[in-house]
Amino acid sequence: VRHAESLGVLINVAVTDTGGNLISFLRMPGAFPQSIDIAIDKAYTSGGFGFPTKQWMSIFGDNEGMKFGFSARPRLVVFGGGLPIRAQGQLIGGIGVSGASEEQDAECARAQAQGLDARKFLAAHDSYGVFSALGDLVVTGPTRTNVNDYRAILVS
Repeated sequence: VRHAESLGVLINVAVTDTGGNLISFLRMPGAFPQSIDIAIDKAYTSGGFGFPTKQWMSIFGDNEGMKFGFSARPRLVVFGGGLPIRAQGQLIGGIGVSGASEEQDAECARAQAQGLDARKFLAAHDSYGVFSALGDLVVTGPTRTNVNDYRAILVS
């Protein structure tokens, strides 16, 4: 989020586990609401497959069937802004950013992933909703379908 502020852009940031379950979400005030699901789906894609969303097209190469087939799959994103998250060499999830240009989304995802505390990421879920951390922010919320109920709490 700090990197987005330095770029003068407003973004949505999502973190998922490897199964695509939303762990954390943050929407900067004024960020495009249409980008909420895109950020979540970028995290879902990179966290499940273990490589950046921008790499999809190069992985497909000249295989048009794979390009069309995968890009038509719901929730799979084939452009930049999603990165895998690893702890001690193991894939533990993904981070997705949406709301700016593809390059700016990817920059913000890299900056956020570098600041992510993997121990907090792996913290247990409480009985009222999902709990995790995005840098200095702890983000809580009930479900993916009720994104507007997410609250960001500063950790001191």
